[in-house]
Amino acid sequence: MTALQPVSQPVLEHPAATQASEPESDEVLIGERTLNRSLFDIFVAEAKAARTTMTTALGQWRDAPDGPAPQNLIRALHSLVGTSRHVGLSPVRALAAPSEHILLAQVASGLPMPAGDLERIEVAVSTIGRMLVAFGNRQEPQTEPEVEADLAALERQWADLAARPSTSIARAGSDDEAEASGVAEAIDAVE
Repeated sequence: MTALQPVSQPVLEHPAATQASEPESDEVLIGERTLNRSLFDIFVAEAKAARTTMTTALGQWRDAPDGPAPQNLIRALHSLVGTSRHVGLSPVRALAAPSEHILLAQVASGLPMPAGDLERIEVAVSTIGRMLVAFGNRQEPQTEPEVEADLAALERQWADLAARPSTSIARAGSDDEAEASGVAEAIDAVE
């Protein structure tokens, strides 16, 4: 497993702002591929907002870890799953999708997120943040197989926990369950 990295926000400089002498093209070169500039600009702005939301939500959850995963964190991950597909950013999608599923399962289970599991989510979110910064700086992010494998294992664990009948007692009458169900239904409708 990758060592826990702080969830700090690296500075994302939009290349167009730092390279004023270059004439603007309708395309942006990312590694060896090109992307429509408008799509790139929209994605970079949304990615910056998602990073801020995820960092803030994780900080608040770390301060009150017994509660359900913050809905704004789940929504930010869900948004990244979709928008990363549009720009061909599969390494982000490979981490955001299982992270989202883990958090939905945690909310549905009604169980608190153990500190070790929260740290694993923090590693994933921090890695996603670094990938988004690299992409915004026109560098193709590398895949993170160790983080992906760790998330896959954690996703299976939380899916099993959420499916156990004993967790229905913890969820009974919970407003969080209804909210998680509504988020999950909305996500299923989009996918």
